Amino acid sequence: MLEEILEFSKLIGKLKKIERTGWVTWSNVQNPESVAEHIFRTAVLGLIVADMKKLNAEKVVRMCLLHDLPEAIIGDWDPIVKKKLGMEKWKAKEKEALTKLLSMLPEKIRGKYLEAWEEFEGMKTKEAKIVKQLDRLEMIIQAQEYLEEGYKEEDLKEFFDWHANEFTDADLKKIFDLIKISFALFTVFI
Repeated sequence: MLEEILEFSKLIGKLKKIERTGWVTWSNVQNPESVAEHIFRTAVLGLIVADMKKLNAEKVVRMCLLHDLPEAIIGDWDPIVKKKLGMEKWKAKEKEALTKLLSMLPEKIRGKYLEAWEEFEGMKTKEAKIVKQLDRLEMIIQAQEYLEEGYKEEDLKEFFDWHANEFTDADLKKIFDLIKISFALFTVFI
């Protein structure tokens, strides 16, 4: 079993080198953040927000850490390519990849991790809804950072526009609004 855990560790380590596709496809970002970097900040934000809102922090962090894990096998796909494949097929592909990854872990924890991932995908609990919004918020924070690094407003603006209506949590919406105001002010002065 320890050999399988080591193999699992090596496989998910690929996430450190898998670039977030949207930054390359839509924004021409050179050396964009990796999936692992995205997962890390999402998980830290998840811990903070869960504790602030008295949610189940363990569940939130678990979902944050697992939500993009299948990309270690299938890569990070552009949303348009996912739609072309068909979202039902995409979700099946993700679940198959996650199941393969989890098969390398002790049987007694596989179900717990799959259940957490499915909870995230189902979006029915407070924790899952927060994680989905944090996933988007982390991306918006990253877009702001790319703008500050000198990438073009027109290449990043769509990330703000696409996700503006996805924030239902009042605090996360306020953070999004702060970033959007900062984005607007920054672009006026560059």
